[in-house]
Amino acid sequence: MKYLKGILLPALVGLASFVVAKDAPLVEAKDFDSELANIFFFDDSDVAILAEIETSKVWRSPDAGKTWEEQKGLRTLGIIKNPFDKNVAIALGDTKHWITYNQGEKWTEFETEEPFSLGNPLSFHASDNKKILFHGMEVCFGLCIGKVRVWIL
Repeated sequence: MKYLKGILLPALVGLASFVVAKDAPLVEAKDFDSELANIFFFDDSDVAILAEIETSKVWRSPDAGKTWEEQKGLRTLGIIKNPFDKNVAIALGDTKHWITYNQGEKWTEFETEEPFSLGNPLSFHASDNKKILFHGMEVCFGLCIGKVRVWIL
């Protein structure tokens, strides 16, 4: 028994140092130009999206935040992902917007007559990702009445 304690205990202590060193977290840092908003992962993937508040730039990471690529030409006031389709999101601009059906690999531009309303501007169809309700806001003085438009993209 003394023989086992003399060999086994030092061997286990030696192995423990390898286990601790291997489990150290990986930290990657990226500086952006302004405060960030709409930071999220697409479900079941390593693809992440975020927007800068002041510059309105949209950034995409294909590798869980290790690297970031600016999405050229996109300027957004907010990004909303489809809760029913893990590949779809919409970047909302003033009246120019962008939709992706492949987790931000490609964005398609479209326009609306009025800007989106504050609060909940979009409602996604549960089984058809091409059908979206858009709640627009008329620019007016005094009493304003919102409009709902159906998009089929």
